[in-house]
Amino acid sequence: YLFFPGGAQIALYLKTNKPIIYYTDATFHVMENYYFHNLQEKAKVKSVRLEELATQNASINIRSSQWAADSVVRDCHANPKTSYVLEFGPNLDLKDLKPCLPYKGGTLNILFSGVDWKRKGGDIAVKTVELLNFHDIKSHLYIAGIRKLPEYCKDLPFITHVGFLNKNIPSQYQQYIKLWQTCHILLLPTKAECAGIVFCEAATFGQPVYTYNTGGIGNYVIENINGHRLPLSATAEDFAQVIENDVRMKRMDELSKGALDMSRERLSWECWAGKFKKIMDDNL
Repeated sequence: YLFFPGGAQIALYLKTNKPIIYYTDATFHVMENYYFHNLQEKAKVKSVRLEELATQNASINIRSSQWAADSVVRDCHANPKTSYVLEFGPNLDLKDLKPCLPYKGGTLNILFSGVDWKRKGGDIAVKTVELLNFHDIKSHLYIAGIRKLPEYCKDLPFITHVGFLNKNIPSQYQQYIKLWQTCHILLLPTKAECAGIVFCEAATFGQPVYTYNTGGIGNYVIENINGHRLPLSATAEDFAQVIENDVRMKRMDELSKGALDMSRERLSWECWAGKFKKIMDDNL
């Protein structure tokens, strides 16, 4: 068989009788005006057609979320019987997948991890932590992935800017692992997300997630199980209120346990491998 982790359009130009497995996190249809903006009409028409042909040409279609899998059937007119959902796992070495202790009191260390400040909701994350401190929930925000912070953030006492960390560089990878071990929750108010491997990493460390209900996140963050997905209309005040409620109601233990359960049952490469093998056994 041929396995395409994205880019299965190239298969349209191959002459082969081998079955094709097409695995990715979205379709062009759901990306237009979500990630992709201001495209020329000719480019949109061509992209839609290529996506539909590639999807229909695949023997098996696998997507990383129900959001994307629904589009495969609805927009690309693929066979629903050979369309599957299979979540990603963490982008970390197995030896480093050790749960952290949930928040018990003291300073609430909060991680924001992303490379796109605007799309990932950096401003909302900063304001959320500022409000938590104002409401006497002592909190500190660690910002990773962002190469350059906005000027207004640089002198805020409740922020530590870690910067962009390259996991392929051992020292920076270890710094990233230590960052997870330092923090208690992941705050990522992202306005657009296909899946998000960072959610798998949070689950691995047993950390609750606070994010928006958008894109494919619903397969990675289950409301009141391993965190909260707020509506896109939610403000920093709303995020701060939800986090404060969990702290004051002492729900962090419960959410941490839910995160670890999610990691074991859904968000690991071990789970992925078993489910992927079953899909192949059932179809090929």
